[in-house]
Amino acid sequence: MVYRWYLSNYKYKQTQKYMTSDKSLGVAFLTFLGALVLLPLLWLYGIFAYGFVAIKLWAWFVVPIFHTDITFGIFQAAGLFMFVRFFTTEYKMPVTNPDETTGQKIASAIFLIAVPWTVLLFAWILKSIM
Repeated sequence: MVYRWYLSNYKYKQTQKYMTSDKSLGVAFLTFLGALVLLPLLWLYGIFAYGFVAIKLWAWFVVPIFHTDITFGIFQAAGLFMFVRFFTTEYKMPVTNPDETTGQKIASAIFLIAVPWTVLLFAWILKSIM
């Protein structure tokens, strides 16, 4: 009787083990697929957000100083941003903190998305004071 209970319990545990491994494989695949789609979108967002901010900063601070009629659009600004960023940025692998919670990871991602708009806000305030 005990042997039969142990055998059925063992089979149940083995079945659960394989079911969770299939779930984890599916979650890993979906995470990979999400990263494959999300990373290029975030990269494009960063380029065009900083390009837009570069257009505004150029128009507010550089054009009035030199009195030039040279202006450029968002694609030229995005290209200029990529060109300058390519030669001035040092890429390092981020140190992962195992104690970092999901909320902290989300907050850091939101911070990175909000950086160009915060720069634009402070530049607008500076332009308004001038």
